[in-house]
Amino acid sequence: MLRRCVGDVNFARPWSDYRDGFGTLDGDFWQGLERLHKLTRNGKWDLRVDMKFRGKNYYGHYRSFKIDSEAQFYTLHVGVLTGNVGNALRNHNGRRFYTYDKPTSTYCSKNYSGGWWFNNCFHAYLTGEWGSKEWCRGIYWASLTNAWQSLDFVEMKIRKSNYA
Repeated sequence: MLRRCVGDVNFARPWSDYRDGFGTLDGDFWQGLERLHKLTRNGKWDLRVDMKFRGKNYYGHYRSFKIDSEAQFYTLHVGVLTGNVGNALRNHNGRRFYTYDKPTSTYCSKNYSGGWWFNNCFHAYLTGEWGSKEWCRGIYWASLTNAWQSLDFVEMKIRKSNYA
């Protein structure tokens, strides 16, 4: 779904890029919201977020994951979290996806140019600027980084759920 590992792709992109996907599978990429919606509209799916920060590995596993259609602005739905990180996506659950050019851009989507499920800006922001040390510009997960730090690696991936 998403990988940030080398900083070779700029994530400051318009709605159409986030809808369709960008980057390469051997570097940084965003799979595309439309593809994620088509995958998750049927069946039960899980989301795993793997992160590295200051040489340590972290993960969050969400037992439920779904992305609504473009008509619903690719609203995010996540369930119960297990793992060794705080639940930074809880703040974004049930929120629309925003980019600087759509839908009805907010202060957050205009000021922080990566697309995301902004809600009072963010508790997680995995499309931020690679390696940025500027206030709230980097790749952020509230329980790990502060506003002037950036994750060293992040990967979001989905799979069919093993839960009933």
